[in-house]
Amino acid sequence: MFLEFGEIELARRVFDKMLERDVISLNSIITGYLRVGEVELASQLFEEMPKRDLVSFNTMIDGYGKCGRCELAEEVFRMMNEKDVVSCTSMIFAYVINHHSTIADLGFLEGKWVHDYISSNKINLNSGFIASALVDMYSKCGYIENAYDVFRMVSHGQKNGDWNSMISSLTIDVKRLSPGLVP
Repeated sequence: MFLEFGEIELARRVFDKMLERDVISLNSIITGYLRVGEVELASQLFEEMPKRDLVSFNTMIDGYGKCGRCELAEEVFRMMNEKDVVSCTSMIFAYVINHHSTIADLGFLEGKWVHDYISSNKINLNSGFIASALVDMYSKCGYIENAYDVFRMVSHGQKNGDWNSMISSLTIDVKRLSPGLVP
Protein backbone atom coordinates (compact mmCIF):
# COMPACT_ATOMS: atom_id res chain seq x y z
CA MET A 1 0.00 0.00 0.00
CA PHE A 2 2.78 2.44 0.90
CA LEU A 3 4.53 1.75 -2.40
CA GLU A 4 1.37 2.53 -4.35
CA PHE A 5 1.31 5.98 -2.73
CA GLY A 6 5.02 6.56 -3.34
CA GLU A 7 5.89 6.30 0.35
CA ILE A 8 9.08 4.29 -0.11
CA GLU A 9 10.49 5.15 3.32
CA LEU A 10 7.37 3.91 5.10
CA ALA A 11 7.31 0.80 2.91
CA ARG A 12 10.95 0.10 3.79
CA ARG A 13 10.25 0.48 7.52
CA VAL A 14 7.47 -2.10 7.28
CA PHE A 15 9.68 -4.33 5.11
CA ASP A 16 12.56 -4.14 7.62
CA LYS A 17 10.23 -5.23 10.44
CA MET A 18 8.96 -8.29 8.55
CA LEU A 19 9.97 -11.53 10.24
CA GLU A 20 9.73 -13.50 7.01
CA ARG A 21 10.42 -12.00 3.62
CA ASP A 22 9.26 -13.96 0.63
CA VAL A 23 9.92 -13.43 -3.06
CA ILE A 24 6.71 -11.40 -3.39
CA SER A 25 7.63 -8.90 -0.68
CA LEU A 26 11.17 -8.60 -2.07
CA ASN A 27 9.86 -8.04 -5.61
CA SER A 28 7.49 -5.38 -4.27
CA ILE A 29 10.15 -3.36 -2.46
CA ILE A 30 12.55 -3.68 -5.42
CA THR A 31 9.81 -2.37 -7.73
CA GLY A 32 9.22 0.52 -5.33
CA TYR A 33 12.88 1.46 -5.30
CA LEU A 34 13.07 1.35 -9.08
CA ARG A 35 9.99 3.57 -9.40
CA VAL A 36 11.67 6.31 -7.39
CA GLY A 37 15.04 5.89 -9.13
CA GLU A 38 16.86 4.13 -6.29
CA VAL A 39 18.55 1.67 -8.65
CA GLU A 40 21.46 0.86 -6.35
CA LEU A 41 19.16 -0.10 -3.45
CA ALA A 42 17.01 -2.22 -5.78
CA SER A 43 20.11 -3.89 -7.18
CA GLN A 44 21.44 -4.61 -3.70
CA LEU A 45 18.17 -6.29 -2.65
CA PHE A 46 18.06 -8.26 -5.91
CA GLU A 47 21.60 -9.56 -5.32
CA GLU A 48 20.71 -10.59 -1.76
CA MET A 49 17.54 -12.47 -2.76
CA PRO A 50 17.82 -16.14 -1.77
CA LYS A 51 15.31 -17.10 -4.46
CA ARG A 52 14.32 -15.17 -7.60
CA ASP A 53 11.42 -15.71 -9.95
CA LEU A 54 10.41 -14.45 -13.38
CA VAL A 55 9.03 -11.23 -11.85
CA SER A 56 12.35 -10.59 -10.07
CA PHE A 57 14.34 -10.82 -13.29
CA ASN A 58 11.87 -8.87 -15.42
CA THR A 59 11.66 -6.12 -12.80
CA MET A 60 15.43 -5.63 -12.80
CA ILE A 61 15.70 -5.82 -16.61
CA ASP A 62 12.95 -3.21 -16.90
CA GLY A 63 14.45 -1.01 -14.17
CA TYR A 64 17.92 -1.05 -15.66
CA GLY A 65 16.52 -0.37 -19.14
CA LYS A 66 14.47 2.61 -17.97
CA CYS A 67 17.43 4.25 -16.25
CA GLY A 68 19.75 3.73 -19.22
CA ARG A 69 21.89 1.00 -17.66
CA CYS A 70 21.43 -1.36 -20.56
CA GLU A 71 24.59 -3.33 -19.92
CA LEU A 72 23.19 -4.34 -16.53
CA ALA A 73 19.85 -5.30 -18.12
CA GLU A 74 21.79 -7.60 -20.46
CA GLU A 75 23.76 -9.01 -17.52
CA VAL A 76 20.56 -9.86 -15.61
CA PHE A 77 19.10 -11.49 -18.72
CA ARG A 78 22.23 -13.63 -19.14
CA MET A 79 22.14 -14.53 -15.44
CA MET A 80 18.52 -15.60 -15.78
CA ASN A 81 19.46 -17.99 -18.59
CA GLU A 82 22.71 -19.28 -17.11
CA LYS A 83 21.12 -20.22 -13.82
CA ASP A 84 18.13 -21.82 -15.57
CA VAL A 85 15.97 -20.07 -13.01
CA VAL A 86 13.12 -19.67 -15.43
CA SER A 87 12.55 -20.93 -18.92
CA CYS A 88 12.74 -18.17 -21.46
CA THR A 89 9.54 -17.65 -23.35
CA SER A 90 9.10 -15.69 -26.54
CA MET A 91 7.65 -12.83 -24.49
CA ILE A 92 10.83 -12.57 -22.41
CA PHE A 93 12.99 -12.41 -25.53
CA ALA A 94 10.76 -9.81 -27.13
CA TYR A 95 10.79 -7.85 -23.88
CA VAL A 96 14.57 -7.91 -23.62
CA ILE A 97 15.11 -7.10 -27.30
CA ASN A 98 12.60 -4.30 -27.56
CA HIS A 99 11.61 -2.95 -24.16
CA HIS A 100 12.72 0.65 -23.84
CA SER A 101 15.04 0.02 -26.79
CA THR A 102 17.46 -1.63 -24.38
CA ILE A 103 19.25 -3.71 -26.98
CA ALA A 104 19.12 -0.97 -29.61
CA ASP A 105 20.71 1.37 -27.07
CA LEU A 106 23.49 -1.13 -26.49
CA GLY A 107 24.17 -1.34 -30.20
CA PHE A 108 24.35 -4.10 -32.75
CA LEU A 109 27.22 -6.19 -31.41
CA GLU A 110 25.85 -6.31 -27.90
CA GLY A 111 22.30 -6.94 -29.10
CA LYS A 112 23.11 -9.60 -31.66
CA TRP A 113 23.93 -12.13 -28.94
CA VAL A 114 20.19 -12.38 -28.20
CA HIS A 115 19.50 -13.35 -31.82
CA ASP A 116 22.43 -15.78 -31.73
CA TYR A 117 21.05 -17.29 -28.53
CA ILE A 118 17.61 -17.66 -30.10
CA SER A 119 19.11 -19.31 -33.19
CA SER A 120 21.47 -21.66 -31.36
CA ASN A 121 18.68 -22.81 -29.04
CA LYS A 122 16.31 -23.30 -31.99
CA ILE A 123 13.67 -21.00 -30.56
CA ASN A 124 10.87 -20.48 -33.05
CA LEU A 125 10.79 -16.96 -34.49
CA ASN A 126 7.11 -17.49 -35.29
CA SER A 127 6.21 -17.65 -31.61
CA GLY A 128 5.20 -14.48 -29.87
CA PHE A 129 6.79 -11.19 -30.80
CA ILE A 130 10.41 -12.24 -31.26
CA ALA A 131 10.62 -11.61 -35.00
CA SER A 132 9.08 -8.14 -34.72
CA ALA A 133 11.45 -7.23 -31.91
CA LEU A 134 14.47 -8.48 -33.89
CA VAL A 135 13.39 -6.57 -37.01
CA ASP A 136 12.99 -3.45 -34.88
CA MET A 137 16.36 -3.94 -33.16
CA TYR A 138 18.24 -4.44 -36.41
CA SER A 139 16.60 -1.43 -38.03
CA LYS A 140 17.34 0.85 -35.06
CA CYS A 141 20.96 -0.24 -35.26
CA GLY A 142 21.05 0.47 -39.02
CA TYR A 143 21.18 -3.16 -40.17
CA ILE A 144 18.21 -3.18 -42.54
CA GLU A 145 19.44 -6.27 -44.41
CA ASN A 146 19.50 -8.25 -41.16
CA ALA A 147 16.01 -6.96 -40.38
CA TYR A 148 14.83 -8.11 -43.80
CA ASP A 149 16.47 -11.54 -43.34
CA VAL A 150 14.54 -12.05 -40.10
CA PHE A 151 11.35 -10.83 -41.78
CA ARG A 152 11.81 -13.34 -44.62
CA MET A 153 12.33 -16.24 -42.17
CA VAL A 154 8.92 -15.79 -40.59
CA SER A 155 6.04 -17.80 -42.04
CA HIS A 156 3.73 -15.74 -44.23
CA GLY A 157 0.73 -16.43 -41.99
CA GLN A 158 2.65 -15.27 -38.92
CA LYS A 159 3.79 -11.82 -40.09
CA ASN A 160 1.11 -9.80 -38.30
CA GLY A 161 3.20 -7.13 -36.53
CA ASP A 162 6.29 -8.00 -38.54
CA TRP A 163 4.93 -6.14 -41.57
CA ASN A 164 4.71 -2.95 -39.50
CA SER A 165 8.20 -3.47 -38.11
CA MET A 166 9.64 -4.04 -41.58
CA ILE A 167 7.87 -0.99 -43.05
CA SER A 168 9.17 1.12 -40.14
CA SER A 169 12.65 -0.28 -40.73
CA LEU A 170 12.59 0.68 -44.37
CA THR A 171 11.33 4.16 -43.47
CA ILE A 172 14.17 4.58 -40.99
CA ASP A 173 16.64 3.47 -43.66
CA VAL A 174 15.23 5.89 -46.27
CA LYS A 175 15.45 8.75 -43.74
CA ARG A 176 19.02 7.79 -42.91
CA LEU A 177 20.11 7.55 -46.55
CA SER A 178 18.14 10.56 -47.82
CA PRO A 179 17.60 12.96 -44.92
CA GLY A 180 15.92 15.70 -46.96
CA LEU A 181 13.64 13.32 -48.87
CA VAL A 182 11.39 12.07 -46.06
CA PRO A 183 9.85 14.43 -43.47
